[in-house]
Amino acid sequence: MDSIMKPYLDKTFLGREIRGFIAGEFDVETCRQLVELWEGPVGRKFVNTQVQLLTTGNAPQLEFTADEEAIMKRFEQTPAAQAFARGMPVVMEKIADFTKDTKEKIDRKRDEELARRREGPSGR
Repeated sequence: MDSIMKPYLDKTFLGREIRGFIAGEFDVETCRQLVELWEGPVGRKFVNTQVQLLTTGNAPQLEFTADEEAIMKRFEQTPAAQAFARGMPVVMEKIADFTKDTKEKIDRKRDEELARRREGPSGR
């Protein structure tokens, strides 16, 4: 069953899909500023904590240093942050639809694989 789910859980596949949802909602400059934030120390810390939570079900409390707090406060005042706040409901809806669609694809592949196994080798 791992072979059925693996293509849909591939980080490259997921990243490409989610990047497309985000890029579709924001202009180039906003995307550039979002990337700058997420690839910086604040974003990396946040993403690493989220990945740990999603993969293990447990993560430490997210705590920022004073410098990281200052970075976030500055970012919150930018047009990119305001655009992000306005656009995220649409992005989250797209991610929810993508998740539902992906689950349906996995379920369909699983059902096909189970049916194939029940039938046994061809020619019987």
